[in-house]
Amino acid sequence: MGVPVRFHRTLWPAAVLALSAALLAPAAPAAAAPPPILGGKTVAIKDAPYTAFIRLNGLDWKRCGGTIVAPRKVVTAAHCVRAADNGAASLEVITGRTKPVKDTGGKLAKVTRAWIHPDYGKLPNPQNNDIAVLTLDSDASGTALALPKQGETAFTAAGTVGTLYGWGMTSDGDPLTVSESLRTLNETILPAADCTKAEKIHDAKTMLCASYTANSTGFCSGDSGGPLVIGGKLAGVISFNSAMGCSAPDRADFYMRASAYTDLIKKQIDTP
Repeated sequence: MGVPVRFHRTLWPAAVLALSAALLAPAAPAAAAPPPILGGKTVAIKDAPYTAFIRLNGLDWKRCGGTIVAPRKVVTAAHCVRAADNGAASLEVITGRTKPVKDTGGKLAKVTRAWIHPDYGKLPNPQNNDIAVLTLDSDASGTALALPKQGETAFTAAGTVGTLYGWGMTSDGDPLTVSESLRTLNETILPAADCTKAEKIHDAKTMLCASYTANSTGFCSGDSGGPLVIGGKLAGVISFNSAMGCSAPDRADFYMRASAYTDLIKKQIDTP
């Protein structure tokens, strides 16, 4: 079944669809739309070589993030795959570039297969299990990020600081602010009780939530699927936030808890 648009930061409003038509005109900018981390700072790909840029439907502005976990495997959000017109066939993965659209070098790979968690989109909690693994047609340019042990939770305890990465919007509601460069921001893991208060659908077994100390910062459209990194391991996969807008005060950012899916991810790594 469909998923509420309020949650998924890579499902764009009608205004953005109109913008996509405008992009076909000669005077239109080359990249426009989904969006980057609000706040934070730019960072070179060498500082996060496991980060992947995912292009949907051949459109530079329609994007998600991902994490290299093996030479030809990238973890991302399930809703990113669902947003592609033709599933895996509509996805391309760019690695090894700080500015994926403008830089040369690195690698551009086609996606030959996309595994989506079988329970994603199902009741009673269609937002849960928002995780996917992409298989590439060639090796990525970068280094795989370590996975946590299945069920490992101590490294994501409340109060722990994690680092997120993405190429999403830098200004809430303005699709023209999609980031050219990789951006990063630190967020603090919140107690499970606070996560549930922010969103009743929170499931502590499979989700994490975090927040930045200042308002109007966090991930936004185009960042979905990217990594939250703690202690050199994949801690979370960017999924949704608790507010109707990326810059809403007192918002919480929600991630799929990577350690809840380690065994499933490894199974996909072992599948050609």
